[in-house]
Amino acid sequence: MIADGFDFPNAPNHIYRVRRHVAVFIDEVQDFTEIEVFLMGMSASKQYHQITLSGDLCQRLQWSGSKSYDDLFPSVPRGRRNEAIFLDRNFRQRAPLAQLSSGFRSVVQGDKRLSSIAIGPPALLHSYTSTAVIEKAILERIASANEYATIAVICAKEQDASKWHGRLSEELAAGRRPASLSRREDLIGRFDIHFTHVYETKGLEFDVVIIPDLEAFNLESEIGRNQLYVAVSRAKHALFLGCNSKHQSKEISALIANGFVQKVDLD
Repeated sequence: MIADGFDFPNAPNHIYRVRRHVAVFIDEVQDFTEIEVFLMGMSASKQYHQITLSGDLCQRLQWSGSKSYDDLFPSVPRGRRNEAIFLDRNFRQRAPLAQLSSGFRSVVQGDKRLSSIAIGPPALLHSYTSTAVIEKAILERIASANEYATIAVICAKEQDASKWHGRLSEELAAGRRPASLSRREDLIGRFDIHFTHVYETKGLEFDVVIIPDLEAFNLESEIGRNQLYVAVSRAKHALFLGCNSKHQSKEISALIANGFVQKVDLD
């Protein structure tokens, strides 16, 4: 990034020649380090000082990512900073899913800006001990979805995505629903059932999202909680939640206690 716009190959010796832009817009700012954000903002023209930051700290997936907007650009006087705008309306998801995402932010991630959340019908959490039982439920859910719907099976780890793909791909192929183990560049494929790691889905959306095991996410850590929030908030129209009942974290228990999730035993 620091070499962008320099006129000479030995760019660091000519730092004054960095290309200046009228305005700089930095999206997903929470996924950059503070020095990366500073270097990008440094290319803004001094005549206008237009630097816009956009992001969601509840979706920070890198430990090294920026933790606070106030810590960025410390040389800019507080009096010259514009007021931050918090977008509290979810335009991606239909109302019940938006309610679950807001509940997750409030209850699990502690975002107190969403204190008044209308609680409607809870999302179903399919609890299981038998892998065969949850596999059958997932296959039935996919079979019931519109053939033109975009569908993603989102997992906490890359190896988990590979594992679930191995379990379900043959049955899906037999039902004429091709399944692929997908990275970000593959997720534009509309007619595949995508098995993927949560990092690959950042900033994307799907008609149907399936999360086979919520407890596979490390909900004791901030990054793990953020990962699950990203996964839950990718769904536009339908969300299938699974949970291995051998262990129930206090975070999932809190969602149940607050009426955002209802546990259903499949076994």
